Amino acid sequence: MTLMHQGVLPTSVRRLFGEDPNPEQSWGLMAEQDRSFVLGVAGADVPDPGLLQVGAGPDERRRCRAALEDWHHSWPYLRTRQTAGAEMQYRTVRSPQPRRTADLIPITLITGPPGTGKTKLLRRIAAETMCQAAWDARIGISAPLLDGGLFTAPRRDVVVVDLPKKQAEQQLFALLCQQVGAPYDKDARAAFGRAVERHRIRWVFVDEIQFINFDGQTGKYVHDGFKSLQNMGVRVVLAGHDMRQQLAAQRSGAREAARVQSEARWMLIELEPYRRSTKAEITEWRKLLERIEQRIRLSGHEPGEAVLSDKFEEYIWVATLGYMSHVSTLVSGAVNVAAATADQRITRKILDIVAVEKRAQDGRAQRLQLWDAGRFSFRQSWR
Repeated sequence: MTLMHQGVLPTSVRRLFGEDPNPEQSWGLMAEQDRSFVLGVAGADVPDPGLLQVGAGPDERRRCRAALEDWHHSWPYLRTRQTAGAEMQYRTVRSPQPRRTADLIPITLITGPPGTGKTKLLRRIAAETMCQAAWDARIGISAPLLDGGLFTAPRRDVVVVDLPKKQAEQQLFALLCQQVGAPYDKDARAAFGRAVERHRIRWVFVDEIQFINFDGQTGKYVHDGFKSLQNMGVRVVLAGHDMRQQLAAQRSGAREAARVQSEARWMLIELEPYRRSTKAEITEWRKLLERIEQRIRLSGHEPGEAVLSDKFEEYIWVATLGYMSHVSTLVSGAVNVAAATADQRITRKILDIVAVEKRAQDGRAQRLQLWDAGRFSFRQSWR
């Protein structure tokens, strides 16, 4: 697939630039690593395979099915009422002002149960921020890079890292250095501080922050590290599972002091599973499924057929309890199974055999039995 057709960015990427009148020029100012990240978030890195053609030979069928699998698993960000509200809350905090420390910027923390779409939201905000920062660079709003002669560092306004495991302070800042290709030694925090100046870093996004224990000495050191970034005017955005539990009151005085110090500077944005009991919630749920089914590429379904948002909308909620990651697993799995069948249609039988994550899979058979019998209550707390 050609990234740009006759110099024009894909529509899904252009949207991330907002009102930028020359997004292609701004795009050219972004680091290659950032462009790759943006393409992935926008779902523009996987070409639309279209439908598997009737009468295709074995080689072509295999190629098409592989392309269909990639397409159906490339789950794009879906803006809903919940995520739109979260985006609006995020925008209430002013933009970072490097080298101006009079007003500290609060740390934004996207939290909630696993499977509620925190990573999708964090990545979307980060991608949009990268594009807006490139616009700022194009029109000269943001500060120029330091003149390093032949060794001028590339501009990296936004840094995004996913924590792979439990992290101490120096490990976290080493990861940040690695993300921008900055050298570091035993004092990785200081090394990243230098990288902030050299690369003109203004935003730091950290996902899976639950891997850092904020209630003890490690938490104090990490908090101090984030505070040092804030003092440089960098905006820090975090995402992690059920972080209210991490911020629960501690028994010892030292740990409680560390907790209070961290919590005081955190602005919580909380995501929840989608609910389906009131009329407004049902409408929102169906709209969500309508957007998902627009990506289905199965020749057994008519274009625009409401297979998810009508025929299976109740079933999908009962099977997933409204957790977005579980919906993604169920739907993408069902579509890829259906693609290998003769009629290429999603059926109840296919949906039944696709397992979802443990949180929703436990008790799923019993819930569906109640639903089949007409005795399932969407108002009951099933989580």
